[in-house]
Amino acid sequence: MSAAWEKFKLCFINYSAVAANAALEYDTPKIVHIKNKTVGVINRLVQLGIIGYIVGFAIVYEKGYQKTEDVVSSVTIKVQGLGYTNGTGLFENAGDRVWDSADYVIPPQQC
Repeated sequence: MSAAWEKFKLCFINYSAVAANAALEYDTPKIVHIKNKTVGVINRLVQLGIIGYIVGFAIVYEKGYQKTEDVVSSVTIKVQGLGYTNGTGLFENAGDRVWDSADYVIPPQQC
């Protein structure tokens, strides 16, 4: 039994070390400098085209920052029981009050 336990501990330690290394390691991109004016100009034109599309068309022309959507859903809850307020805090002018489930509903529901 002891040999099996030692083997299990070693296996667990190895797997935990592999998992820790995988979680904490990262890759760095290799930086390559291309000294070609044609490629550089094409790169900058593509970048300007993307930025121009985002700013010019999607934001300014289409007014994407102003778009709104209609409400798609609503929330309904069922309230049961009674509540009691003692007239302190927000309800100082209300005095002591017992609330039932009809008082909880805001705005009041009409049947």
